[in-house]
Amino acid sequence: MHLATEARRTIKKRGQLRFYGNRGESRFNSDNFQTRRQIMAGIINPYSDEAMRYDFDNHMYVLTAECVLAELNINLQEALNPTGAANVGQNPAAVLKQISFVVYSQMYAGSCNNTIQEWLAAKAQSARDIIKSALKQQVLYFIFGGDLSQYNGVDIRKGRKMPDFDSKILAPNARNILERNLKETGKSLMYTGEYPELMWREDIGDYVLGNY
Repeated sequence: MHLATEARRTIKKRGQLRFYGNRGESRFNSDNFQTRRQIMAGIINPYSDEAMRYDFDNHMYVLTAECVLAELNINLQEALNPTGAANVGQNPAAVLKQISFVVYSQMYAGSCNNTIQEWLAAKAQSARDIIKSALKQQVLYFIFGGDLSQYNGVDIRKGRKMPDFDSKILAPNARNILERNLKETGKSLMYTGEYPELMWREDIGDYVLGNY
């Protein structure tokens, strides 16, 4: 689902624009213009290459099997199917897409600014390399430990969920990478606060409408 479709519409009041924040809308302060220029200077359109493709339907980057082989020295086809038997559930393309779903869902967890997070993850130039590195770490985590997102974390013997199970779904190294600050914002993709320096209608309006 396109997170931006849940966004509010910007309105005008007393001749001033109002802007989106995770606790509501706040007036744009002229002191934020310099920060806004810095952010917008690093905004690009998402694109696909030999290492990652951008999934426009789900609004996320997905690693390619070629990238995993070249940069992690892992042949996913062989790693997922060591016996050579065909297994739809272990198809490299399907697994890489699931890994992206896990990373993005953990990145958005607990934030009220999912629309802006999604916009930055798609369009901030420095975010692309950060996401690529995080996805590679999640691939390693998956290969050696499995996909914990497919489990509920309940200890059957004790009849309750294991402590901190949800925090273990995302690879620790991937989390550390996602907590690096973006060059454009000075905040990480895990940041859950407000972005008063962004002008909702002018900066993010087209993205909300489904245009990049």
